[in-house]
This record gives sequence, structure tokens and C-alpha cells, in this order.
Amino acid sequence: MVIFEHKRINGKLVVVSFDYNGGIFSNVVISGDFFAFPEEEVDNLEKSINGRSFLELEDILERFFTSNVRVYGITKEDLTEIFRRAINGN
Repeated sequence: MVIFEHKRINGKLVVVSFDYNGGIFSNVVISGDFFAFPEEEVDNLEKSINGRSFLELEDILERFFTSNVRVYGITKEDLTEIFRRAINGN
């Protein structure tokens, strides 16, 4: 399992954990001190990433951040970069 923490300057802490086998995500958990309303949409985001590749991740995040979910403290670009760095181990 990969666990990666990131806090950008003037941003919120984000923690991602997941398994990444054969280029496919599973057991995805996204947490931190950011806010999302409604909160359960983060659970739905995690579920939508499971079984998907990194290439599909960008589309999933785009749909999430352009939906009716209000997110404070992180951006689509933040999450994309966090997953990329976690996969690459840096």
C-alpha cells in the first residue's frame, strides 16, 4: 500500500493511500484537512478511482471538481500531482 502526504504552501494537508498493481488503483482513501460538501462525495470519488488507471484519474478528478461538490483547500491539480508523486515515490 502506498501512503503519501502532501501540504502545499498556503494549502491544506492531503493524504492519499492506495494499492497500485498493474497500473490500476484499489483501496483508495483520500483524507486530510481540506473540506468537501457534501462530505460523502469524497467517498464516491474514492470508489470511482478504484479499478481505474492513472490516465483515467484525470478525467475522474475533472468530473468531480466540475460537479456540484464544493471543495475547499485543494484543487484538481493538487490531487493529480499528489497521486503522480505517490506512484513515482517522491
